[in-house]
Amino acid sequence: MLGTGEEPSARESASGHARGEKYRILLNPALPAIGEMYGISYNAVRSAMTDLPRATTQTEPALADVVLDLFQDNNVALDYATLRARTAVPARTLDRQLLALVAEGRLFRRSRGVYSCRPLVPHLNPDGQKLLTLLGDSDAEAHLTGFDVLAAYAHQFSYSYSHLVYCQPSHISGLAGELAGDDWLLVPAGLAIQPGGGRERVVVVRAQTQDERRYPVRDHLALPEKAWVDLLREVRRSKLGFDYGELGRILRSLERAGVPLHKLRTYARNVGYTEWVDAALGERPPGNAEQAQLATGYAA
Repeated sequence: MLGTGEEPSARESASGHARGEKYRILLNPALPAIGEMYGISYNAVRSAMTDLPRATTQTEPALADVVLDLFQDNNVALDYATLRARTAVPARTLDRQLLALVAEGRLFRRSRGVYSCRPLVPHLNPDGQKLLTLLGDSDAEAHLTGFDVLAAYAHQFSYSYSHLVYCQPSHISGLAGELAGDDWLLVPAGLAIQPGGGRERVVVVRAQTQDERRYPVRDHLALPEKAWVDLLREVRRSKLGFDYGELGRILRSLERAGVPLHKLRTYARNVGYTEWVDAALGERPPGNAEQAQLATGYAA
């Protein structure tokens, strides 16, 4: 007992701790006020204020599997509301899980509240990667666009295709010399030139001013929504020999992957292709056979 020189028993220690905790709660002016306001006990107030789940960036295995199973289709992107509905877990739990999966590189944010299991930056084939490296080392203001960016969204695999580069007009001459020095064959856009042999080393180059583009390009690589409009443009004007129906299917894949179509529309308007996009999406009757093929591919 206390005051006798004897050590307190375990029961007495626990009792003393409980009394101390009680007095600490009673001396906290906020807790009685909250309890009186809502007619609840001090213990309930204390539990609500102190027994909060701790933040973590480690995945919970069962929930992680549930979330990742929703992304079995690599081309799909899901927004936060859909994830909440399909997982049926509290928002705070889902937030922790998404944060952990993104930190681990198993999920990627496409835009605000939209997630995908595939990163936004495409995986280029070896020739496309070599060309992108050349553009990165060049002094020319130029970027890679077209099918190199869109190949991951395509339904038909293509082993051989021409590359597409858009460049500041005053820089084309210098870029042409750099391409030739690295054994690339440069073809000016719009000439409908069909070189013989393989097309892996063919680069179609179009002059495009910054004022016309008005669209972000990341590390000399166009975003998918820009790349789609650029490819459509060159299929028409440079006769790249790409199937319009496949272009429509790629557009559907972009939409399902969470690519912002409103930005695609903005860029299409800048370069005069609004009617083509509207026809492809079925929002206006096709004006020609090519637009009809786009719409058919998108609806497939």
